[in-house]
Amino acid sequence: MNAYEQHLQEAPEAAAKIAELEERRLRAVAELDNLRKRIARDAETWQLRPAVVVVAKKAA
Repeated sequence: MNAYEQHLQEAPEAAAKIAELEERRLRAVAELDNLRKRIARDAETWQLRPAVVVVAKKAA
């Protein structure tokens, strides 16, 4: 088997590996986006929480 034939034989395996890595990359990007949104939501919640406590204390 010459080098050209070997490359032709390996091409489908390489394409499958590329597809797998692309799927993993997209999942990682989605996970990071979800984390960014969760952190922003949590930060907003923690900024509002002290105001709710102060209002509750004044009402009591």
